[in-house]
Amino acid sequence: MNEEILNKLYENASKFYNLPDFETFKADMQDKEKALKFRESMAVHFNIPEPEVFLSDLGFPADALKKKRRRRKYSTYFRTFFRRFYRAVLGA
Repeated sequence: MNEEILNKLYENASKFYNLPDFETFKADMQDKEKALKFRESMAVHFNIPEPEVFLSDLGFPADALKKKRRRRKYSTYFRTFFRRFYRAVLGA
């Protein structure tokens, strides 16, 4: 993680939010999801770069935003079919 950027983020964010100590903040920013939520909340007050750039500046790998594809248990066709079927049967 880039200590300098984290320190600037911490100092600026502490003006608007009640943050934990810096070490806890630093540990939280190592979690991609928490870092992105932090970015969203800070974008209200500051000009923050796009998520890819933000994560890269923090020291995340370039492919950090790629999400793992989850296999769906049922295809979309079957879900739609069953949803319509139950609506027709239950009248909902």
